[in-house]
Amino acid sequence: MTTIEHNGQQFEAYSSIHEMTVGDFVDLLSLIRSGADTSTLDYQLSMMAIISRIPRESLETMDLARFAQLGEILSFDPFEIPEFVSPEEIGQGTDKAESSFELDGEVYHWQPNYPFSQVGIASKVEDILRGRDLLEMLHWVLAICAYRKGETFDHEALESKARKMAEVPVSVVMKQLFFSSDRDRNAMTYIAAFSKKERAKAVA
Repeated sequence: MTTIEHNGQQFEAYSSIHEMTVGDFVDLLSLIRSGADTSTLDYQLSMMAIISRIPRESLETMDLARFAQLGEILSFDPFEIPEFVSPEEIGQGTDKAESSFELDGEVYHWQPNYPFSQVGIASKVEDILRGRDLLEMLHWVLAICAYRKGETFDHEALESKARKMAEVPVSVVMKQLFFSSDRDRNAMTYIAAFSKKERAKAVA
């Protein structure tokens, strides 16, 4: 993280996608894939607001010299989509140790095969995710596949749960959940969807 001072306040700006929350990651990915002209100030303002974590309306009050200076201060790692597909490719072997993470004092367990436990659940999940880019739906995938002890699938509560999952750090998702060893064949439905290789096949 990079500490930035603006209007008497300090902001912790991101230095890489792994420092981001899932919500900011989704916003950044959507912006990059929007097809907008990257040379415009509008695009640069949107990008800067996400990376610096300074509200856009506050950035808009800056003069151009200060805005340019801020752009030079920020150092953001190149944006790369993970290429991992199988456990073997990332050296995870066959260990099926459970993965979990904590959010707001509550522990969530990663259960990527849960949506396949009942046909009715699978049907609802399919309706939500069909034809959607799973990286841009990362908070929804977490809402569908991460559960507290005793929690069960609740279609009506998914939207609010997805908003909560937007607060999860990307480092947790990338390093411990989606590319962890806690998955088997059904979970590969999600894992493969993140792969550049698989995405290329879908376009071809």
